[in-house]
Amino acid sequence: MVPVLVALLADRDDQIRFYACNVLAHIGAEADAAVDSLIPMLSDANLYRRRNAASTLAHIGANSRKAKTDLIDALRDDDPFVNWHAAMALAEMGDEAKEAVPALLDLLRSDQSENCTSAIRGWSSPFAIARSGEWARTPTPLGRTPGATRTVRRNRISPS
Repeated sequence: MVPVLVALLADRDDQIRFYACNVLAHIGAEADAAVDSLIPMLSDANLYRRRNAASTLAHIGANSRKAKTDLIDALRDDDPFVNWHAAMALAEMGDEAKEAVPALLDLLRSDQSENCTSAIRGWSSPFAIARSGEWARTPTPLGRTPGATRTVRRNRISPS
């Protein structure tokens, strides 16, 4: 089934691409044969293609390692949905994706930081931020605490 779905990722109809991505995401890790076809979609001019690719790769999880460099690039996308799913896909790779730390820290310092903090909180394994020795501070308010800032240290986010 996966080879058929991979072929559908090249279809001209965006709805067919969308449904192919959804089914591949549902298949999860066993859909790793689709990674090579999803990589170019991460940098597509069409926002929805980028979103579908990032989401599908996040569901494929650690088996999307071939897309690591492209997922790191996707952390710099203007769309928070793409950022979040790229962060989740990288998180599934654990320490293998520690070169994503500078891009993650840039994202935390950006206007998109509200979107990426939930992805970082959802990381299932101790990740490279703790090992990088870097700290990230962003002046983004934390909702109920006016003027508070967010500090990232040792893979935890807490008000300071």
